[in-house]
Amino acid sequence: MKGRRRFLTVAVVLLGCLLILSSCTGQQGLVGPQGPQGIQGIQGLKGDEGGPQGEQGPPGVKGDTGDKGEKGEQGPQGIQGIQGLKGDKGNQGDQGPQGIQGLQGMQGLAGENLIVAMGYVYEDYTNQPEGHPRLISGYNVDEVTWNGDCYTITLTGISYNQLNYVVQVTPIGGPPPLFTSAGNVNGKLCVTLHKVESGWDPQYVSVPYAIGSFQFVVFKYP
Repeated sequence: MKGRRRFLTVAVVLLGCLLILSSCTGQQGLVGPQGPQGIQGIQGLKGDEGGPQGEQGPPGVKGDTGDKGEKGEQGPQGIQGIQGLKGDKGNQGDQGPQGIQGLQGMQGLAGENLIVAMGYVYEDYTNQPEGHPRLISGYNVDEVTWNGDCYTITLTGISYNQLNYVVQVTPIGGPPPLFTSAGNVNGKLCVTLHKVESGWDPQYVSVPYAIGSFQFVVFKYP
């Protein structure tokens, strides 16, 4: 900055001298031929740099947020990763409290009663070898009699036959061992007791009848 001022001062002084000289001279002569171009002057010194950098200004106001861009297309599904190792089995938890008992269901309809008659026939052996039966207890039984080789049982309102009914007879009492057979006589149940004697072969020998106590149940085919 100081070098520039000096240069200007020198130029002003030289210009003043030229003006004085031109005023002191006489009539101007003819212009002579143009002399050769002078040597270029020495370049002036570089001036000092400008002042210190100014302070940074405050930040500008934040602009508005732009519109949200459109959602891009979904990329391809990645490869499934390797399944992890199975963890250890945990301890079994405590048993929970017992739940409330549910309501009892409705009772179903009663099924058909297949038993149509039953009874207990007692033999007191007072008229041997003829039977002398007594009906101790019975259901749908009117009468029990002895007809000479079997006990004839009259059922209440039932005409007994093997096609519509099944009978179960159980002998009661001691020896001799007995087994039974059943049939029908004029719509009545006929029960025969048979005694098993020593050496008896049922294939060749007729089975003698016997007297004794027994129970019976009569079922109707469903």
